Amino acid sequence: MDELQKGKWVRTLWDPVRAREESPLIGDKPVKVAAYCRISTDTEKQMHSLENQVHHYTHMIRNKPNWKFVGVYFDNGISGTNAKKQPGLQRLLRHADEGRVDFILTKNVSRLSRNAEHLISIVEQLKAKGVGIYFEEQKLDTSIEYNQFLLSTYAALAQEEVQAVSNSVKWGYEKRLQKGKPPFNHIYGYRKATKNGHATLEVHQEEARVVQQIFDWYLQGWSLTGIAKELTRRGIKTAKGKDVWQSQTVKGMLQRPTYTGNKVSRIHTKDLFTHKYSKGIQDQVMIKDTHPSIISLEVFEQAQELLNKNNKKAKKPKKPKKKEPPSFRNRICCYRCNYRLTYTRRVRSSYWQCHAGRVGECENPKLSDDHLYKMILKALNMRFDMNDSSILLILKRILQKINKQDHFEFHRLKWLSEMEIARETLSDKEILQLEKEYREFEEEIGKIEEDRPFRIKTLQWLENVKSLEDFYEDVTLDELRGWILDITIASENDYEVVWLDKTTTTIGNPTQFEHTKINKTKENITGEEVKHELTLLNENGDLKDRDEGEMVGKTITREVEVIEPNKGQSILESIEKSKMDYQKPGMLETKRLRTAAYCRVSSDHLEQTGSIKNQIAYYTYFILKDPKFEFAGIFADEGISGLSMKDRTEFHKLLRECEKGRIDLIVTKSISRFSRNVLDTLNITRKLKTLPNPVYVYFEKENLWTNDPQSDLILSIFGGIAQEESVNLGSSISWGLRTQAKRGVIHRKQTNYGYRADKHFRWHIVEEEAKVIRRIYKDIRKGKTVYQISQDLSKEDIKSPTGKDNWNKSTVDRILRSEKYRGDYLFQQYVTVNTADKRPILNQGEAPQYYIEGHHEAIIKPKEWEEVQGILDERARVAMEKSAPHEDVGEYKNEILTNKMYCGECGQALVHSRTQVKNSKNYYHNQYWSCRHFNRPHQYVNDPCDTRYFRQRYIEQHFINLLEAISTSHTFYQDALDAISKVELTNEDLDAEKKIQNELHELNQVLYDAVSEGLKEQGQDSRKVDRITEELCGMYDQLKVYSNRRENAIQYRKNLKQFMKNLKLHMIEQPTTFSEELYKEFIEKATVYTSGKVIYHFNFGFAWTTDERYDSFLEQMAEERKEKSRQRHEALRNRPEIAELLKYCEEPRVMKEILAFINERMFISKPHLMDVVLKPLIESGRMETFKAKRDDYHLEQNHYRMKKDGEL
Repeated sequence: MDELQKGKWVRTLWDPVRAREESPLIGDKPVKVAAYCRISTDTEKQMHSLENQVHHYTHMIRNKPNWKFVGVYFDNGISGTNAKKQPGLQRLLRHADEGRVDFILTKNVSRLSRNAEHLISIVEQLKAKGVGIYFEEQKLDTSIEYNQFLLSTYAALAQEEVQAVSNSVKWGYEKRLQKGKPPFNHIYGYRKATKNGHATLEVHQEEARVVQQIFDWYLQGWSLTGIAKELTRRGIKTAKGKDVWQSQTVKGMLQRPTYTGNKVSRIHTKDLFTHKYSKGIQDQVMIKDTHPSIISLEVFEQAQELLNKNNKKAKKPKKPKKKEPPSFRNRICCYRCNYRLTYTRRVRSSYWQCHAGRVGECENPKLSDDHLYKMILKALNMRFDMNDSSILLILKRILQKINKQDHFEFHRLKWLSEMEIARETLSDKEILQLEKEYREFEEEIGKIEEDRPFRIKTLQWLENVKSLEDFYEDVTLDELRGWILDITIASENDYEVVWLDKTTTTIGNPTQFEHTKINKTKENITGEEVKHELTLLNENGDLKDRDEGEMVGKTITREVEVIEPNKGQSILESIEKSKMDYQKPGMLETKRLRTAAYCRVSSDHLEQTGSIKNQIAYYTYFILKDPKFEFAGIFADEGISGLSMKDRTEFHKLLRECEKGRIDLIVTKSISRFSRNVLDTLNITRKLKTLPNPVYVYFEKENLWTNDPQSDLILSIFGGIAQEESVNLGSSISWGLRTQAKRGVIHRKQTNYGYRADKHFRWHIVEEEAKVIRRIYKDIRKGKTVYQISQDLSKEDIKSPTGKDNWNKSTVDRILRSEKYRGDYLFQQYVTVNTADKRPILNQGEAPQYYIEGHHEAIIKPKEWEEVQGILDERARVAMEKSAPHEDVGEYKNEILTNKMYCGECGQALVHSRTQVKNSKNYYHNQYWSCRHFNRPHQYVNDPCDTRYFRQRYIEQHFINLLEAISTSHTFYQDALDAISKVELTNEDLDAEKKIQNELHELNQVLYDAVSEGLKEQGQDSRKVDRITEELCGMYDQLKVYSNRRENAIQYRKNLKQFMKNLKLHMIEQPTTFSEELYKEFIEKATVYTSGKVIYHFNFGFAWTTDERYDSFLEQMAEERKEKSRQRHEALRNRPEIAELLKYCEEPRVMKEILAFINERMFISKPHLMDVVLKPLIESGRMETFKAKRDDYHLEQNHYRMKKDGEL
């Protein structure tokens, strides 16, 4: 074997095997392993998710003997959009850099980070340090060779997913906003409420008087600080319940238009990844009269003018260079008033002062940096022996020790375990106390982690300090900050310092100062007292010199309008930023393309797809800008999922237009907007390309044309990503629930009937409902059937579990079969296999099940529950035996009738039922149809329908007769045409449509010009675009009505023509049989009345019926039965056996002899022989009967004798 061959073996076998064996997942080398978990929402439910992940990875690491458990790092309530803002992740990365961690486990790519750039950077940095990450869900191990493209794809998918979720939330907010239904937050002066099903605000009278007083004082000329001081002095609480008011709080209230009864939205826009707020990104929207006003619009506008005037008077200092925040920010507290000291920068002298002191309510003096510096040095000298020659080393070791002991993960695990146990054993009060202690622990370690940069800075500074003299000469507040956690100050000579090692040094006697009671000069003033001091305003919040307006609280119809147009360019900027310089394929450059746009209104980029209006403006400009494009319309489905083609009416209409050859090109935002189902996307694009007039699709976001030979491959990749994105969230939730169930933990607030769950997910019995459940079990043990129980509950007006008046038999059956009423819980009894239809099915091995005993308090004792199961099983066994399979004779259910027939009395659907009659040989079946409310009285006890059962034969015969009547009718076809003509467009309609089309064409150009103007001129008012698109929407709606009528009329004529053709063929071939094809294809609906009248609604917009009635059908059936019986009897009497019997009876015979004679030749019962043979002969006079004695019998007996011809 030469060297080349050896090298091939090394590269293809030995190197990959060696790398694989070196993976911590497979190898047996000692490895320091940590796990990382993250949840993005700090809610109780997410806290359980965090406990779930921590538990999973703790056990996973401990189950590997060669893995050394380093800890589980986690971030609670932190978004994954910015890895630098994830303190738990940053601490993990730092520990990996320090060599404390060799291998990291995490659930999936999105848990580590949803920022693709940050994630790739983290993986590469760790790879360079020899630290690998294992993404469990994607099965990616970065400690060995891995597919970088695949990781990049997953990272991009995670980022796209969080963008999609964020935009979905924004879109929901946007839709409510456009309908004039804005969300409301808590605001001082109001309380949130619900009116007519919509969120609104109600006036809080006392707080409203305070708001009016603030506006009154400000219009009188009071300063913001003066108002804040007066409010604090009077003891009026702030919106957060605090005693001290700030001038900025007062200013914010003066600038809030909500107090005028109007709601202004879109003031700020938050960037998803930087978390920064920006103003002017979108047009602000004001919705008028959404709630009662507190002050008038005139008062508000005067306050704004005064604010602007005061702002202009203030000297505008030069923009200072951005300075670092003071090192002791949020770490100094006032002992007297318990408020934090804030830092104020001044050119001459900066100072620290508490909030209460700023409004004159606390006597603690201001402290300069120099004063603070001296106070800390004094405490340092008291805490440490500064004359010790090794003091610098001692100070250094304190910092180093804390930096090395910042591994809080084990302490966190202890807390989480204790809280999980507590939720099962302790009371709510004890749990709240434990959670409070845990939050204090998190706050403490948060401080230590936050102070790490100060400690590092101090350690770096200490490296250059050689002596104590150098220490005192060079040390500043920034360096001293490294040793201090908190400072509490009562005065310059009385204070406490809490050091890094949690020891406390007290200077002077802070306790000699009483805690300041804010507003001690006067008792708290209520809003009612404030209102009497109004000077410029009246009690309605209006100026006193105006006529008294209507009382505060009256509202009118809401209006939505865009304000501040110069600041909002959402439509125009999005168009300007879009890719208008795309390259069309060469084959499409040769002709003018009839171009249509498809939008599925969900959420992609809110600035472009915020509403139908925005999309019309965007795509109208997009298409009209290119001279090679001819505008062919916009098709939009609103609020429809992309996983399925169901209910996407506009999309199907677009496809029909393509099939008719009216469209050459479809433009859509992205593949996910077109469809989130890969197979649907590929099938539709391929079908469009194979049409006689090929239609291509341009996906704008991906810059993809479907006439590209590589388009199918790219569509498969991107379509797969879009489809995976839609199921990722559900998979994550399912994983968490399964992992909890393995531990015997079920955290679901949705409980069964009879229970409710508290905030800790513990189930408690609802006694009123539990009584119903106990009664149901008791009735079963008494012998009642499930049917009887459901009827009794309905008759007694007991609400069902869903709040309905009628109890369903299946509901009672589920209650009887549920293990939850014995206190147990079966997890994953039903599972969702198909994500597209989202319908749960009975779990028959598709997923693992977990049975948790004693999950909650039982309503039914386990012994009684088992007894009831035995009763139900025995009933089921007996029913099974009775319904054992046997040959069916008679009628069969006609499935074509299902979901086609409706009751003419109540409108409910007709459902099927069957009767089973047993004769001597087999079972004979009769099929019936009846109204749902009539057929199931136990379900609709309180809402019955007074109708009847209809034989299926009647329904079928009625349709047969209908077809016969139509085939012989001279007016049906013309009547149907007359009905269709009413749908067709009249000359007036055509003129109106043409006029709208012309106006639409002109308005499209106007819109194009308006958008072009807005892009060229900075600050163009986008209200013009909004007004034009609003008008366009109305025109599109009008044209849609005409278009639908035209399409319906054309389709109706086609359907009518096809029906008459098929009917003619049917009447030739099978005129007396029920035509399933005609019924299925042409009958949309059949309305059945109690009399038996059936009105058929055809799919060509026409209804027809016959004069038949059900009673006549029953009479006819009775006559038919009689005739059939007569014919059978006649045939029997004509049989040769009967002829022999008659000859035998020429001599007198008794019944016993006659029966024995005939049964030797054929079997016939005595009653049947008497009724069918003997009685008719006696009645006709051909046979006589008489009583006589026989020699062998002493009593008289009936004798039968046939008369001879002479006797007749």
